[in-house]
Amino acid sequence: GAKTQPLWLHPFLQDPGETTLRPWLTTRMPTFYFDQSEATTIARYFSALDEVEFPFISTAVATNNERLAVGDRLFTLLQCARCHPTDDGPLPPGVTAADLAPNLMISSERLRPQWVLDWIFDPQGIAPGTRMPTYFDQGQSPLPEVLGGDVEAQIEAVRDHVFVTLGDGGGTRDDD
Repeated sequence: GAKTQPLWLHPFLQDPGETTLRPWLTTRMPTFYFDQSEATTIARYFSALDEVEFPFISTAVATNNERLAVGDRLFTLLQCARCHPTDDGPLPPGVTAADLAPNLMISSERLRPQWVLDWIFDPQGIAPGTRMPTYFDQGQSPLPEVLGGDVEAQIEAVRDHVFVTLGDGGGTRDDD
């Protein structure tokens, strides 16, 4: 509910084989052949459970070219692409398919913007045991020289980069 966008989840529930989130896994979500009404009920249930908007939500992020550049820099410094593919190209050196996390190219279509902020801030709080590193432990930035160490601004910059630059999520730029 809080993680996925209802308009992405609905067709995924109807045909999970249509979207490959982790191509390196051999196990897939089974197809239950939900009809429109059943898929809507399930998607609505997930949203209600997490007390988030349904079905139409805003996924636009207000950003600017400076924040996108900072997000790109942080994405590189934190080595996000080491685990998260951002294209269909070859794997980075020393990385096997089993090391990979979901491809970020579809994040702007699949994930809610607020959930991405929450996830980057505290992945262990959302999914204990996940391999996603906690970069902002106890609200501290590992890169105090970027944006004056402002954790919230850094996380928003990374999210904006993922949604707008990588995912073409249609964010609005203040300086366009």
